[in-house]
Amino acid sequence: LNDKKLIAESYNRIGGILFNQNNLNDALYYFEKAKKIFNELKNNRGEAIALNNIGEVYRIKGDLSQATNYYTQSIELNTKSNYLKLKAINYENMGHVASMQGNIDKAFEYYNNSLALHIQTNDIIGLIDLHILMADEYIKSNDINKAYSAYKNAFNYAIENNQWVQIQKTSLGLSKIYELKKDYKKSLKYIKTNAQYNDSILKKRMNDELLDLQSHFLRNIKEKEIQIKDSDIEILKNENEINNLKQNLLILGIIILIIFIALTLIRLRYKVKKEKLINQKDRQLHEVEQNLLKVEIASKDSDLTNFALHLVQKNKVLKQLKTDLNNLSAGNDDKLNRKLKELSIHVQQSLQINKDIEEFQQKVDVAYDEFFKKLKAKFPLLTNNEKRLCALLRLNLSTKEISSLNNTSIKAVEMGRYRLRKKFNLNNKQSLSEYFHNI
Repeated sequence: LNDKKLIAESYNRIGGILFNQNNLNDALYYFEKAKKIFNELKNNRGEAIALNNIGEVYRIKGDLSQATNYYTQSIELNTKSNYLKLKAINYENMGHVASMQGNIDKAFEYYNNSLALHIQTNDIIGLIDLHILMADEYIKSNDINKAYSAYKNAFNYAIENNQWVQIQKTSLGLSKIYELKKDYKKSLKYIKTNAQYNDSILKKRMNDELLDLQSHFLRNIKEKEIQIKDSDIEILKNENEINNLKQNLLILGIIILIIFIALTLIRLRYKVKKEKLINQKDRQLHEVEQNLLKVEIASKDSDLTNFALHLVQKNKVLKQLKTDLNNLSAGNDDKLNRKLKELSIHVQQSLQINKDIEEFQQKVDVAYDEFFKKLKAKFPLLTNNEKRLCALLRLNLSTKEISSLNNTSIKAVEMGRYRLRKKFNLNNKQSLSEYFHNI
């Protein structure tokens, strides 16, 4: 590309990578190549950065004289071009050199110059890092109070500006200060803060690395796309064919999806219709079953009623026969009277002990088994005679018919009906027969 500025910046970056890998000689080589190109381009900023980087290499190597020489040249260029942030970095590095030479006062003079420039340029991170550096220098000088002040300032700046890395560093420094002061409680407090932000930084770093990987992946995809675009016509044709195939497949997929949805809707509609029809048939079947049940119950009730009326009529005939026999026995023929009396007694016994009555009662017990269960559940204190009376009333038998069927007086039946009304809490207007039909 023949872009000399870009080449020089690349040399600087390569030198930075090698410097971080502690490959100082190779780093120095690339920094010097960058400095030379920037000098030729009259790019003061780029040259000042390269000079500072060269000074850093010599400082790490221990050649403090050479380091100072390059830092000084960088300061001159930054002063000339008013690059205050870069100049602040120069002063900080000069402070490092003075500290390594054992000249602490000179070191703090450089640090204070750097501090003033950081404040002037509102370089918060640079300001925090410099406070941390000065705090470390104070600790070396055993000036704990000043070290505390520097760490505290750095911590406050970091908190105000939400700088996690600096909060982590300063909280660790403050914990060391309180440990030296033997205030272990506060030391522990800042250790916890350090651990908390250390975890947060680690998570953020992992997220950043993930984003870098994603960005790298996207860049690779972009590069591949560029390579595809730069390929020959045949590849482009193939790509167009692939795109057409994809489009056709997409259309086919949409058609299949539409057909699938349509079939699903038809199936659902058929299912709903089928279920509706089944429910309708179930309701009809239920209605038929209910009607059959009602017919069956009505039939049973009718049979029982007819049987009961037959018994009533039979008892009526027997009673009438007994009366007639009693009237005939009023004559003077003793032999005939004795025979008539015996026949009357036999009729009376037939009225009291009748197999038809027993059969009728058995049929009532079988037919009204469910009715008796419900009656017992609702009125558990009913006697057997009262339950039997309930069944006869359910058959719509009159008081007279019930009296005849049970071979008791009408008054006894009426008394039984009265007791039932009282137990069931029914007034005289309410029909006992209807009440029992609803149980």
